[in-house]
Amino acid sequence: MMKFEKAVSRIDQIISEIEKGEAPLEQSMKLYSEGISLLGECRKELDEAEFSVTVKDSVCSLSEQNRL
Repeated sequence: MMKFEKAVSRIDQIISEIEKGEAPLEQSMKLYSEGISLLGECRKELDEAEFSVTVKDSVCSLSEQNRL
């Protein structure tokens, strides 16, 4: 799995290549497929990060409530 920042950078490259309109259809479709795959990886990583932050926030809130 590619690091998030590298994946986002690669997605930007893919978008630029496709928007130029110079690549043959087959290559554009491969780029599109790669981009969709990378987007899925990024979404998964963001979801995991959100879950982690939510859990940590909940633990901190419970800890504060127990001190009161």
